Amino acid sequence: MMAAALSLPEYQPVDYGPDQAAVVRYRAKGRERALALGNSGPIRFDEQGNLHPGSLAAYWRCGFHIFQGVLEQDALDDLERDVAMCNRQAIHGSFANPRLQSRNQGPQPAGSGPMSAWRRQRPPSSARGQTPT
Repeated sequence: MMAAALSLPEYQPVDYGPDQAAVVRYRAKGRERALALGNSGPIRFDEQGNLHPGSLAAYWRCGFHIFQGVLEQDALDDLERDVAMCNRQAIHGSFANPRLQSRNQGPQPAGSGPMSAWRRQRPPSSARGQTPT
């Protein structure tokens, strides 16, 4: 599998101070546990063309299954480009740079881009309406 080449924002590494060694061990143990779940691998089918029972069992045991090798590299590259574009638009605003604008739409007023609607949404409330707004 090819490493992702997304242009992600730069973040400073977190310094956990005296707990640094414990955090490194915690993360390594979590990675080992995740890999030991047995819920990832190539997609397999039975003789009838149904999803292999082992994959179904792993799904029901873990709540998800990671199918590897399902998408070809060109499809993964397309997805990666789309995610990179979404990242740029979310960080800089899709209309801040004319080169990032879609060919089908002209400049939009400030605050009317595709991400602006997300920023104006009220937070969800509980069934009893107890979430502060």
